[in-house]
Amino acid sequence: MTSGKRYIVTDPRSIVAPRLSKTAIQKAVDDFRATYKKRGNIVPVNVEDIVEFDLKLELRPVAGIIDACGTDALLLSDRKTIVVDLYEFEHDNLRDRLRFSIAHEIGHFVLHAEVYRGVSFSSVDQWIEFMEGITDETYEWLEWQANEFAGRLLVPEDQLRREFAESIKKLKGTPYETMDPLPEPVITTIARSICGKFGVSYKPVFSRIQRIGLWNRS
Repeated sequence: MTSGKRYIVTDPRSIVAPRLSKTAIQKAVDDFRATYKKRGNIVPVNVEDIVEFDLKLELRPVAGIIDACGTDALLLSDRKTIVVDLYEFEHDNLRDRLRFSIAHEIGHFVLHAEVYRGVSFSSVDQWIEFMEGITDETYEWLEWQANEFAGRLLVPEDQLRREFAESIKKLKGTPYETMDPLPEPVITTIARSICGKFGVSYKPVFSRIQRIGLWNRS
């Protein structure tokens, strides 16, 4: 891949991420579900159909983007195209991981329109150039917010609480029944056992279990 002409029109260092609270992000997710309720309220959420048929974005598989930039999906600055890694796109055993990444990019699309309005890049190389130019603080805010959006969209809190409670019931009669907090391997096992219901790998479920306070390490 060659970068060719530079398309960045704003100094990346001048980009400032919005400071969105968890409450604000949840409202954005709720509004998104209400707008696209035909697909947004059904778990597992079909993010690919939402991207193509509801948001009218192009989902463009490209070979080698993980090796090129360390990510398997990215939203181009025109906010009309989400580039995804071709290998993951073609292999069903990796689709759950990719689905979270696509939801993450939907998070950028929904939450960061103003940020994307200030820049222009139309290739993976130009995206890398932009990401390397923004400050660490801006990068961390943008990525945290998009991750929060993706997790809340794909793993709704009410359903996660129900699934977690059902899993805890299965511990009755085991040495873990009265243990508090439960050991991390037990929580990992629970996350693995229910992640398929949400169409994601176990890691986002494990993270959501912690984020909503169902389990803490200490």
